[in-house]
Amino acid sequence: VAMRDPDRTADFDRAMADLRVFLNLVGDTCGSERDRDILIQRKTGRLYAVDFSRAFAPTKGTVLGCEIRSCSRSFYHKLLDWNKKSVRALVAPYLNEEEVQALEARVGSVLQMIRTLIETRGEGAVLF
Repeated sequence: VAMRDPDRTADFDRAMADLRVFLNLVGDTCGSERDRDILIQRKTGRLYAVDFSRAFAPTKGTVLGCEIRSCSRSFYHKLLDWNKKSVRALVAPYLNEEEVQALEARVGSVLQMIRTLIETRGEGAVLF
């Protein structure tokens, strides 16, 4: 996506960064296959990921090819405040036990990935 306004480009980059974190969290695909499912509102540059039919696979690791490079501070803090019991209650009608366990494992993996980035690159370079 080519944007002329530097502020909108930065907003787009931040939105994509959070989307990559989210895709890792829900265990969805990333990359060129996923890019077809991302809509961009022309006036605002807002992103909308529209197809999560491959999400919540019972795999416990992060998504290959969907490297996390940065994350919004608010998203990171929400992950730190993750409450297993509350999340389980919310997703129970939609996910089976194996999928819930995989989601919980991915939360830990995503947090570890972000913590490692913060340790190596510094908080200011990772969180926005």
